Amino acid sequence: MRRFEDIPDVTKNLLILNVFVYLIIVFFPWTIHLLGNHYISSKAFYPFQIITSIFVHDPLNGRSGIFHLIFNMYLLYSLGSVLEYFWGPKKFGFFYLSCGIGANILELLINAIRTYKFTGVILISETTDYDLSQVYNILHGVSYGASGAIFGLLIAVFMLFPSTRVNLIFPPIELEYRIYIPILIFLEFYLATNKFQNDNINHIVHLSGAFLGYMMIYYWNKRSNTFY
Repeated sequence: MRRFEDIPDVTKNLLILNVFVYLIIVFFPWTIHLLGNHYISSKAFYPFQIITSIFVHDPLNGRSGIFHLIFNMYLLYSLGSVLEYFWGPKKFGFFYLSCGIGANILELLINAIRTYKFTGVILISETTDYDLSQVYNILHGVSYGASGAIFGLLIAVFMLFPSTRVNLIFPPIELEYRIYIPILIFLEFYLATNKFQNDNINHIVHLSGAFLGYMMIYYWNKRSNTFY
């Protein structure tokens, strides 16, 4: 494991920023609703949230909150360090932020489509004369987390280093990225299209980050005969 001072700069600063925002929310819990991403017609929505929400992890969620942070930061540390050394800091930083911010924008777009499907309008509010039961969670929900950007990193190592092997915790087996990542994406798609009780994970953001990561690397690859 690398010493902290040996972690490349962009990855290191992203780790620090995520932990810093987590501590802010620990001491000022109301900030999660300010920094998290809300639907565009929510009274709590501000445009800057599509950026700030990718650094937010919820300490109010008990143990799952800290585990969410630890899991995402471990993947950022392990995958981000490799990709930053490979790409350089500017390209890596651009890729990470584009996947995270782009995933939030895609989520807003998908929620707008879902809202229109159920109500016939996009901009809804509590005073809208429609049955809001179908879109209650969209109007009142808040999304956050680095997972959209992290799934972009997972797709990146899948495309760049497909034969690299990863040790899974559960189940405790070793798989190549070319096998592991497609299984993971299929599972995310299955969970996103089927509603399960107590599943509060934003699978749409995961898939959006993965899609954007794939499209960026595909585009960069088409522009270079030597892959970048």
